[in-house]
Amino acid sequence: MTLQVVLRGSDGVVIASDTLVSSQPKEMIVTDSNSKMMVKSRFVCTFAGDDCAKYIAMTMVAKAGDSGLENPIQFITNVNEALKDYKTKSGCFPKTQYRKILWVQALDCSEIAIWAASYWALNENFELIAPGHKLGSIFAGDEGNPARYFVEHYFKKNPVKPVSGLKKMAAHVIRTGHLFNPAGVHELEMVVGENGGFIKLRPDDLQPIDNAISGIHAAIDAYFVV
Repeated sequence: MTLQVVLRGSDGVVIASDTLVSSQPKEMIVTDSNSKMMVKSRFVCTFAGDDCAKYIAMTMVAKAGDSGLENPIQFITNVNEALKDYKTKSGCFPKTQYRKILWVQALDCSEIAIWAASYWALNENFELIAPGHKLGSIFAGDEGNPARYFVEHYFKKNPVKPVSGLKKMAAHVIRTGHLFNPAGVHELEMVVGENGGFIKLRPDDLQPIDNAISGIHAAIDAYFVV
């Protein structure tokens, strides 16, 4: 399980994810922390799901090089070509599996495109679910996590927010997602897209954001005491 969110702001975009990776070799479950974001100067690709989703993301990033993709048609075509290749190589392909690929790219016209493809039970291929350049937000992974309330209520009702505020909102979503699903959501990584490029925040950059949001739940608790 994982939890990822993309938020488009008035001056850029914020992509946040947990880093928990689970696998089940033989009779035990192994969990580890690892990045689920592949970051280039012009685009970011994230994956949610199993090894198939990871393979697709890695294949697409390698194929795209540093320039990225031209349009959402090329994106979904590349996703399904990588899926077909994975099916051929894996030999055993579970259909009843959630998978999602998010692709965020800086375009030549100084806009940022957010493209997403999802694969649900019994599908033969991924479906393009976010073809436009105006998509404001999207989730991947544990999409039913109650932490998405903060986006549904505080972002969608007033989406014109700067990146500086959206970094705190995105971090709060992932951290709160851990409280609701500690076994499936853990830790935090974040990428910010501004001025035609993308930068992954270092742990030292995330600490002030964590400090800023650390009192939110306590403040809400205190408000409802009286």
